[in-house]
Amino acid sequence: MGFQAFVSAIARRIKGSDGTILTIGAITDGQLLKRDGASVVSIAPSAASGEVRNSDEFTLSAGDITNGYVDLSETPADTDAVILQMNAAPAFQNGVAFTVAVKRVTWTGSALEGILLENDVIMAIYSYVAA
Repeated sequence: MGFQAFVSAIARRIKGSDGTILTIGAITDGQLLKRDGASVVSIAPSAASGEVRNSDEFTLSAGDITNGYVDLSETPADTDAVILQMNAAPAFQNGVAFTVAVKRVTWTGSALEGILLENDVIMAIYSYVAA
């Protein structure tokens, strides 16, 4: 096996939180992964018709930390489906670590309050309805 094939094979395997090795099939840009059951990883369906996938990246300022929120560039089609991630770590739990109302992602009074620092980079991933 050549180096490139080896790297490709490794990139398609991840270890689940229970230690199970999961194999990932073909992935294209803009798709999300989700765990389905005890050991299967599947590709999340693409955005519904008329919806556009989007990601907003924020480098948090002192003002963002003090305010306890950032505003998304678009209004999510489903605020409960917004994913928030920092530095390629596992996604934060929507409704526990943060909340979303209209375009505002808020962490005041949640699990993220006091954890996020100035210059942290967070990414919000979501779909919105194209105008």
